[in-house]
Amino acid sequence: RGLAASIALGASAVQLGSVFLRATESLIPDYHRRALDAAVSDATLLTNVFSGRPARGLANLATATLGPIDPNAPPFPTAPAYLAPLKQHLKQHAQPDELALVSSLWSGQAARLAPRDTLDADLIVTRLVAQAESLLRDLGHLSLRPSTT
Repeated sequence: RGLAASIALGASAVQLGSVFLRATESLIPDYHRRALDAAVSDATLLTNVFSGRPARGLANLATATLGPIDPNAPPFPTAPAYLAPLKQHLKQHAQPDELALVSSLWSGQAARLAPRDTLDADLIVTRLVAQAESLLRDLGHLSLRPSTT
């Protein structure tokens, strides 16, 4: 829906990173996948507590407690060390999903709109192109594919 809305509104490009988080090639941990599955439409925010720079991710205990923008967060690229001792403690003494409370759960604003099924990235791209071309045809625009003439 987000791609369709963007194209219909005249966007010349869209950022689609969240749709690839569930790809079979994605290296995100299972707790991140489950957090994406449970996300609601307003679940994301900008935070600097994980990277030292503002980035969009799912809200969790760390962003609620420290910010989401923490003026005391170490600068990029040293910020991951900020929560490392707590994450290490949780890895040793907590349930795996509890790491989601203090880990970066990167996601765009439309995490809820991403397909729930796990697909290869090339199939995701193929489907996105087909959907975009269909929408462009319906709107009377040109194809996404370069002309061969």
